[in-house]
Amino acid sequence: MPSTWYEAHLVAPGRDVIGVALPGLPYISIGHNRRIAWGVTNVMADNQDLFIERVNPDNPNQVWFIDHWENMTVAEVSIPVKGQEPIRHEVRATHGPLISSVEPGLTETLAVQWVMARRTPQEFAGNAESFRLLGRASNWEEFRAAVAPMLGASNMMYADVDGNIGWQVAGAIPRRAKGDGRFPVPGWTGEYEWDGLVPFEELPQYYLPAGSDQPQVTGSPVTSAPTHALATANQRTTPAEYQYSLSQTWIPAYRFLRISELLGQKEKMSVEDMQRYQADVYTLFADALIPLLDEVRVDSEDLALALQVLREWDRQVTQNAPGAILYELTYFHLLKNTYSDELGDLYGDYAGRSAYLYTGLDAIIDDPEAKWWDDVQTPETETRSDIFRRSLLDAVLDVKQRLGSDPSAWRWRDIHPAVFKHALGQFWPLDWFFNRSVPVGGDNHTVNLGGFAGDNPFNVNAAPSFRMVVDLADVAHAFSMHTTGQSGRPSTPHYDDMIQPWADVEYHPMWMDKEDILAHAEGILILTPQDTAPGE
Repeated sequence: MPSTWYEAHLVAPGRDVIGVALPGLPYISIGHNRRIAWGVTNVMADNQDLFIERVNPDNPNQVWFIDHWENMTVAEVSIPVKGQEPIRHEVRATHGPLISSVEPGLTETLAVQWVMARRTPQEFAGNAESFRLLGRASNWEEFRAAVAPMLGASNMMYADVDGNIGWQVAGAIPRRAKGDGRFPVPGWTGEYEWDGLVPFEELPQYYLPAGSDQPQVTGSPVTSAPTHALATANQRTTPAEYQYSLSQTWIPAYRFLRISELLGQKEKMSVEDMQRYQADVYTLFADALIPLLDEVRVDSEDLALALQVLREWDRQVTQNAPGAILYELTYFHLLKNTYSDELGDLYGDYAGRSAYLYTGLDAIIDDPEAKWWDDVQTPETETRSDIFRRSLLDAVLDVKQRLGSDPSAWRWRDIHPAVFKHALGQFWPLDWFFNRSVPVGGDNHTVNLGGFAGDNPFNVNAAPSFRMVVDLADVAHAFSMHTTGQSGRPSTPHYDDMIQPWADVEYHPMWMDKEDILAHAEGILILTPQDTAPGE
């Protein structure tokens, strides 16, 4: 609270663009004009590396590089603190700032190299320039020219009134001489240096002109059946043979596959179809997991009950389905039972970064011989079936403690709220005044994302911050909704009047034509600049 986004319609000579802007940035980040529409998802790019530096034991401000001792850069920063003297801190940097201290007797330290830390103020200004140009773009070439200077790595999705569709990865991604960024690398050999950035022309792209079956492709297409549809959902978008390493932490492809499945249901889709697809809460991972539970030995009433509820469930993670909450609790305990024994105290850190666990479980779920299944804290050697059984029993006990023994009373909504926190709402009674909450459906693998972290179940920590549906044949009458409201003032109705419609996946019109705007305006505010004398 308030929302990440502010909806706006900007009209000026040569500009007529509507969508959402980041507060403080006078351009539309996601939206459409009279010619094109665009959407954005995260590439999941790895744009920072850890370098192990060898420190000179006789000079803590030097590190070894290839064949000589090289001086670090040392800068003193002053951090103002209210009511006391500023804190002064020395920042040492090699490939980037050191993130572990240089201690007497230690000969190695860690430095982080990050593309954003290497950018100049002019380059950051170029990032805003991208959104300025996007609002005026009228075709694929102008769209690509607009996104070329972007710094944050994004999947930029494109469609226009002529029926052309496209996808372009944009952003600053390092070009590594060696390695893929997964692990800390030696900083003293010179083998793992960055050779600038991946050239924009070599970043993945896909463009399909209207009426054509021959796309222009760089990298790997983000398309599954049907051919004339594109989707991104943070999944891997490059093949193994792609010449650059974009990421090693893609999100499992279940949401992308479900979107592709929905887009393949009809040859022609309506606005209502697209709105329904954005509300979809079918979880494809359940299709992989639930059949495997048949290998569990059923020797208790709780196990029999759990398996019955899951088998009868339609795999829709709706707010009121008993199967949904039991599945989510089983999944939660399966992650914990699989990984916490090996990770120990580190499990909470990994669970808080859920993508790592989801990717890991996705990689081994079909492998009954994976070593992760064994609980290393017991003398026995556990199998996949043993861990499934343990997780099912934990889930049943968990849901009974939370919601009672009657499955008809089990509701996902009762433990799965989207909580919108205000910066001033950390403590009572300000939390009551500033914060808002609403129950929602979905999970980490549904199109209508209702993601949660393994260290803080089951509050939503990832969800659609903005939804938009644009019919390019009627571009002036698109639909959208963001999360909370247009106002940052809790005393006004527009502070939170979008929360329930957002949770229900409802939309409001994105009026562009003046007659529509005037017909539906709540009020009109005109700001007129005052004439001033020169020099005032």
